Amino acid sequence: MKRLFRILLAGIGVLALLAVAGVVYVTTFVDPNDLKPRLVEAVEERTGLNLSLNGPISWTFYPRLGVTVEDAVARLPDQDQVSEPFAAFDRADVKVRLAPLITGDVSVDGVTLDGLKLNLVRDAEGHGNWQTLAEETAERAEQGADDSRPPQSGNGSQGGVSHAAERPLSVDIASVEVINGRVHYLDRQKHRDATLSKLNLGASNVSLNDDFPLQLSFDMASVSPALNGHLELGGSARLNLREQRYAMNGFTLETDLQLPMLNDTRSQHFSLTGDRLAADIASRHYQLEGGALAAELHLAADERQTLPLQANFNAEADLGEGTARLNDLVITSGNELHLAGGLQASSLTDNPSWQGELHLDPLNLRQWLGRFGRAPESADAQTLTRVAFDTRLEGSRQLAAFHDLSLRVDDTTLTGSVGVGMHGERLNFDLTGNTLDLDRYLPPREQAGAQEDRTAMLELMGVRPALAASEGAELLPVELLRSLTLDGRLRLDALAVHGAKLSGVLLKVAGSDGRHRLEQLTAGLYNGTFNASGTLDVRQTPLQLTFKEQLEGVQLQPLLADVARRGQLMRGTLTLDGQFRSRTNRLDTLTRNLNGKASMRVTDGALLGANISQQLCTAAAALQGRSSDREWSDDTPFETLSATATITDGVVNNDDLQVAIPGIELSGRGQANLATHRFAYQLGARFVDTADSQACRVTDALSQVRLPVQCAGDFSDPPAQWCHFDRDAFGKVLTKMAASKGQRELGDQLDRQLDGKLGRKLEEKLGEEGSRNLRDRLEGLFK
Repeated sequence: MKRLFRILLAGIGVLALLAVAGVVYVTTFVDPNDLKPRLVEAVEERTGLNLSLNGPISWTFYPRLGVTVEDAVARLPDQDQVSEPFAAFDRADVKVRLAPLITGDVSVDGVTLDGLKLNLVRDAEGHGNWQTLAEETAERAEQGADDSRPPQSGNGSQGGVSHAAERPLSVDIASVEVINGRVHYLDRQKHRDATLSKLNLGASNVSLNDDFPLQLSFDMASVSPALNGHLELGGSARLNLREQRYAMNGFTLETDLQLPMLNDTRSQHFSLTGDRLAADIASRHYQLEGGALAAELHLAADERQTLPLQANFNAEADLGEGTARLNDLVITSGNELHLAGGLQASSLTDNPSWQGELHLDPLNLRQWLGRFGRAPESADAQTLTRVAFDTRLEGSRQLAAFHDLSLRVDDTTLTGSVGVGMHGERLNFDLTGNTLDLDRYLPPREQAGAQEDRTAMLELMGVRPALAASEGAELLPVELLRSLTLDGRLRLDALAVHGAKLSGVLLKVAGSDGRHRLEQLTAGLYNGTFNASGTLDVRQTPLQLTFKEQLEGVQLQPLLADVARRGQLMRGTLTLDGQFRSRTNRLDTLTRNLNGKASMRVTDGALLGANISQQLCTAAAALQGRSSDREWSDDTPFETLSATATITDGVVNNDDLQVAIPGIELSGRGQANLATHRFAYQLGARFVDTADSQACRVTDALSQVRLPVQCAGDFSDPPAQWCHFDRDAFGKVLTKMAASKGQRELGDQLDRQLDGKLGRKLEEKLGEEGSRNLRDRLEGLFK
């Protein structure tokens, strides 16, 4: 036994000596640069790459056997010499351990790649240049395997000894290092352009059988989208090259990114950790267990503090089956945000669809928007402080649908469903809600009373000004509406908008291809009803808007009190019917381009704050040399007020205004300019038999006179200043009456003379016929 042991030791010593001698011989007498043509040929045969070895190749013997290659460039087949090469490196060092080579194992002591450069390009059709290389390599490998496969014998391996190539490859690399690498990615199909620089990769004790530590870091600069930052990855990796299975356990990904949309000066920190990340390339199955994404955001709107975010989840994708799942999703931000749910996707390769559910606990959305500098300016600063929802999700490439939706915004709850086109081309909704005070969410109303008074008058004429933030702004998103397909239903128990309080609201809208319809808008309005419909055509420029409005039995005083804060303007029951059209998309030109017609009737009403009866009766008493001692009220009650109007380019023309005041009939004509908010009316008042004889006693002659009243001014003026008795016009009326009276008296006196002595003398001089002719002519002068 001892002798056998000595023989074995001697054999091993001889083999080691021969190996050392062989290495010494090779490194001393063989110039590796003579192998360049063979290396270039071998690379081309295996991969199809055109390899250029521009630098020297040298041996290293101490402390490890190895080879160094400098300045190598690889180009894809048919790639010209001018464009950037597919791959290149400045220097590559490979060192192996000598002893394992004797047993047929490859034990690489170290691999170092300095100055690696990769250029990855995806063309306009979506095909990547690396795919060309992979396809070429796989094809050549398959051909090589077929050509080199030895013939099979019925007995299998002779003598039970397997061929060395059939034994599992054992790889043991002490260290792998990539220094100062650079990867450029260009996607011409999706317009992406990104560069990874200062790329460093380090791994130690690399083995195909055990986990080994891996570290990766690089800087990233992206032109489209604009994204810059630094990334570091660390974890324990495992490689199964034969079965194409790869995994990383306990990994951490840290990155600092520049996100201009959040902050132009400070970077945002993100951290992704996971218990296990596994990839089965052969079956195209990928899984992430125990994923956790943490972020610390520095927002430009609030530089003093960061916004923390945390997302925990499990994810899995099976591309072979075309499915993916995002499970146990929980997104939090301290005690302020809690969003939970999950998503599942299917048919990923051909027609992707997804479904899931989401739940949001009550959130102060206003505070969140404020951190991003997007807090809306609203009349009530407490709006959007309680927002929550529950919903079931479904979607595809075309549409995202929210089913069984329960959305709570402050005091409003909406339930139903909403569908949104993935590219903004579709909007479907069917919602039912309790109460919505829209005024709380709109910009604060103007403090000055002028705008409110003007709005009140426009409301009376059937024109409802748009709720735009500022004049000159576009009222509607025309470009979106041109491609939008719309179908919506909304039911509300109560709605407050621009001060008006509506009940039992039903809204129906629909449209496509640039033509949209307000099919129905009905509501209860101050003990009456409101109905509206309309069309919108955005296919042309400027757009065309038509709409109809009907108000019936509406109590006018509370409407004016809520809408214009002018409850002391007028009272009565309003009925209005209007049809309007306009061709503009701006608030400041909406009324200037307004055309249409309207009719209005107010019954059992009163003009508050002005008493027209008092003014007329006082003027009548003064004309008759009397005074009125009646105590007058501050208002002008009337039985009916009616008018029809035509609107041309924002100017309302009316010539049939009728107001039935007890004892007085008031009628007139005039116009109002909706753009300048000014009006001018000429009214005439006539006393009728029902007049109070004690308060407004008039003579028979005065009762036949139409007393002129002039109304003019601005809608913002107090009603008491609108109208006044037109004394100048009345003076002209009296002058005409006086002249007419004198003419009649002179004619009567002439008739008496012609019937008497003067008539007989004329007959004597002119004869009966001549006298008759002269008499007719004289009488005609005084008629």
